[in-house]
Amino acid sequence: MLKDNFLITIQEIPGDVFDLIREGIREGEGLFREQGADYLLFALLEAIVENYVPIIEAISSKIEGLENEILSRSYTRTLRKIHRIRQDILFMRRTVFPLLEAFRRLEIEGSRFFSEGTRPFLDELHDHVREVLEILEGQRELANSLIDLYYSRISMKTNDIIRILTVVSTIFIPLTFITGIYGMNFRYMPELQWRYGYPAVLTTMLVIAVGMLLYFRRKGWI
Repeated sequence: MLKDNFLITIQEIPGDVFDLIREGIREGEGLFREQGADYLLFALLEAIVENYVPIIEAISSKIEGLENEILSRSYTRTLRKIHRIRQDILFMRRTVFPLLEAFRRLEIEGSRFFSEGTRPFLDELHDHVREVLEILEGQRELANSLIDLYYSRISMKTNDIIRILTVVSTIFIPLTFITGIYGMNFRYMPELQWRYGYPAVLTTMLVIAVGMLLYFRRKGWI
């Protein structure tokens, strides 16, 4: 709470982002002792906003790592990581977004509490909050695109598997036809009594299989 020339803040847990400000006040560094309580409020708000920067950078690093992981391999574990990243981004956005309304009110009502020298700092900090929100929005879109990329990779792998199985099935169709013919138990089948009938059939089947593979490769199907 800011009123006249004093500022009241509440600390919920020990060890927060205001430690550097406390240290600066103790050591007499910066403008904390020269300016009024309004400048101290600006410094506290700046510390809050600046604390979001390393968190956003960490999220960006995770997104880049997940993108590389998706391109190299596609596991269900990766999808769970993407969803956790999206939850972190949405949590950050819900945390930062109310600051816009807070700064808007400060611009309207802040003239009673902030001096002319401090108000430009608040405007700069307001722009910084907008930049943070824009970065978070971009990260949210990147996370959504990672999900699309993940499912695209899964679809491509599935298509590759289906293509391979189709090629194998197609090759075995004529081979199965040949074995089906010679599997019939007719008495008068000249090839059954021929000395080279067995190796001739195997050679024919091999030539057919290799020929089909070469044909598929030339067509670019495999």
